[in-house]
Amino acid sequence: MERAVEGSAAGDAVRNGQAGAGAGDLACLGEITPQALAAAFPPWRTPVRAGDAWITMRSGTQEHWGPGSLRRVSLSALTLAGLAEQLEVQSYLDRLDPDELAAIWREGQIPADETPAARM
Repeated sequence: MERAVEGSAAGDAVRNGQAGAGAGDLACLGEITPQALAAAFPPWRTPVRAGDAWITMRSGTQEHWGPGSLRRVSLSALTLAGLAEQLEVQSYLDRLDPDELAAIWREGQIPADETPAARM
């Protein structure tokens, strides 16, 4: 599940120095860097290496049950590509209204046509 997320405006924005434009769709950047991820996903802090993993955080309170628990305040992955995919999913979840988020919570998955892989 740790593959690069391709084909979007966010990567173009990062390459062109436009921080935050198009967050939620990180294009193939060649080499994904912590700075590129921070620029593409502005609510999140610049990822840092912690042991064998990359981590990033944003402000807020983590809910531990219910639909709101899908929206995380910290993420970690073994690779920056894996972290980029998680950031993409969080960006998608952040755009949903409460009813849409509740539907995903009930179903246990993001609709197939909304996944990053479906948009590649």
